[in-house]
Amino acid sequence: MDHQEQFFPESLFNDAQREEWRSEGANLNKTHEQQQWLLGEWVDAGVGGLTRKTALAEAMKITGYAKTTLWDFCRTAHKFPESRRRDLSWSHHKELAISKLTDEKRWGLRDRAAVGKWSIQELRANVKNELAKGNGKIDGEKRRNIRAVVTKATYNLLTTLAKRESLDRSTFVGNILEKFREQQKEASETQKRGTKLSRKTHRQIDAPRRLSKMKLKRVA
Repeated sequence: MDHQEQFFPESLFNDAQREEWRSEGANLNKTHEQQQWLLGEWVDAGVGGLTRKTALAEAMKITGYAKTTLWDFCRTAHKFPESRRRDLSWSHHKELAISKLTDEKRWGLRDRAAVGKWSIQELRANVKNELAKGNGKIDGEKRRNIRAVVTKATYNLLTTLAKRESLDRSTFVGNILEKFREQQKEASETQKRGTKLSRKTHRQIDAPRRLSKMKLKRVA
């Protein structure tokens, strides 16, 4: 009987070996990200010196990468100079580079993502929301304007907090209200589930009583 090759090692890493393995993976990941930036700069230079079509065709032959991948490298490197590539992964920058955001909103989202340590999914959702706002919508829903009267202290606080989030005051307040609406919706649904469960419990308790009454009627 042939011995099948074992995929997993016979003995597990000790603490030192595990840390060495983690360090090696982190270094490989940094090397990969650096390569993506360098290839992007290289393709971008080719597009500027040749044409987009010619540069991408040549780059495909040289690197073996697909045209769409090379164009993602190029756009990402072109949108973000080397001085603005810290704190986020190349993939984060790519999500921002390929979007149809204005430069101002792109930079604003980038800084917010860095501070908030957003995942790719979180960044993607915020990009989608920003694009929807440009179409007069929030999360796909039509926006409506409202006026609110607040004290000067509240006004100043909202202004300060909005700046921290790289948002204008109206959008920031709107986000607060949207979150409140979602909380109220969730609370309402929880209450409804509780009411249904309570009714079901009462029916289960009352069932033996109804059955007992029916039996008494038959005996009578």
